[in-house]
Amino acid sequence: MRMSLKNLVMLGSLLACLCACVPSQAGVIFQTNAPNGGSPSRLQFGIATRITVASSITIGGIGVELDLHTDGALNYFIFNSNTGALLFQSGAQAFADNGMGFKDFTSMNFTLNAGTTYAIGATTNVYADYAYIVPGGKTMGGITSLGGNQNANGFLSPTLGLTLAGTDGSMRLFSPAPAAAVPEPASVLVWGTVAVGAAFRRLRRRKADSAA
Repeated sequence: MRMSLKNLVMLGSLLACLCACVPSQAGVIFQTNAPNGGSPSRLQFGIATRITVASSITIGGIGVELDLHTDGALNYFIFNSNTGALLFQSGAQAFADNGMGFKDFTSMNFTLNAGTTYAIGATTNVYADYAYIVPGGKTMGGITSLGGNQNANGFLSPTLGLTLAGTDGSMRLFSPAPAAAVPEPASVLVWGTVAVGAAFRRLRRRKADSAA
């Protein structure tokens, strides 16, 4: 069966899209242990998990485990645990009320440095129960949670309390999503297909001319 040049080009374009459109995903690089329970319901509140890192690590996302009482929004944050300085916040991120579970934000890029203690979590604009862990403390992938959480208050302008409590919040961190696939191989595939099709067409013309 002969394939026309048009069909060859269409096939090449389809293969190029398949090569270039493979989705990129971030992976979990740290997660605290299974929760022991949920905190009393609070509004515009968050449990901040305190962590340190053995060496510089760039994170691409934060997840917190909680139960929203209604559809609402989370504002993810990173504080300096010792000074209370706000280092990062995501702004309002909408989520549905779907029971206790992780709510993840994976559209960020932040580098954690050795020598700093961070307080990481999220606050909500609706009532929510936050999962927590007793006694806390875990090391995974060069990241260590310290136990003794801090509380954050306020939604769009959160502040960190410096007093330590006796638990860890249920929290996880993500690696940055891989960069999008470089399109050059797909382009080569398209133009290679076109070139092959053009060569076949020239060959058919030469045979037709010889026969004439």
